[in-house]
Amino acid sequence: MLKGLINLRLIYICSPLRGNIAENINKATQYCAYAAEQGVIPIAPHTMFTKFLDDTIPQQREKGLAMGLELLKRCDGLCVCGDTISMGMQNEIAYAKQQNIPISRISEATITQHMLLEQETVALKETIREIQRESPIFLTRNDEGIVTSVILPEEAREKLKPEEIAKIEDYIIRASSKGSDPEPTQIEEQSPDMEMQQ
Repeated sequence: MLKGLINLRLIYICSPLRGNIAENINKATQYCAYAAEQGVIPIAPHTMFTKFLDDTIPQQREKGLAMGLELLKRCDGLCVCGDTISMGMQNEIAYAKQQNIPISRISEATITQHMLLEQETVALKETIREIQRESPIFLTRNDEGIVTSVILPEEAREKLKPEEIAKIEDYIIRASSKGSDPEPTQIEEQSPDMEMQQ
C-alpha cells in the first residue's frame, strides 16, 4: 500500500525493467494506475524513456538511469513495486534514502487483488445496466439521504443467484454512499411510490 504517501504530490514508481521488457512496462503501467487511484501523481520513467531509449544498449541504459535519478530528486516519495528488486531499483532506493525521500511499497499481490476487484466491479456495473434495460432499480433512503436498501426487479431476482444479488445490492449501497465514486453507474433513483404514479 501507499501508506504515508497518500497526501503527497509526485510519487516515483520504482519497478523492474530488464528481463521481459514489454511485460515489465505493462506492470509499471498497472502500478501507475493503482497509485493514481490512491490520489497521487505517479512517475514511472521506464514507461516514458523506453519510447526513445533502448535499455539493451549500455550507453542508453545509463542515460535512462541517470535521467530517472534526476526525476526522483524532484519527487515527494518513492514507491517500490512488485516482488523483485533489480539492480536499477537498488540504486533508486539507495538514492531515495540518501536524499531522505519517503519510501513505500506495493506488492504484486496487492496489484493482482486490485485488478480482480476492478474486473468484478466492471462485471457488476454491466449486470446493473442489463437489469435497468428491463426495469428500474429502486433505492430507499433514511432521513439523512443515505441509501439503506436496494429493491431489484422481480425478473432480475429470479435470474440471479442469491450471492450475485447480495453483491449487486452491496455495491449500489456503497457506491451511493457519501464520499464514494460520484458516478459508479447510471442508477435511476425512483421510489416505489413514484413508479405507481406513472
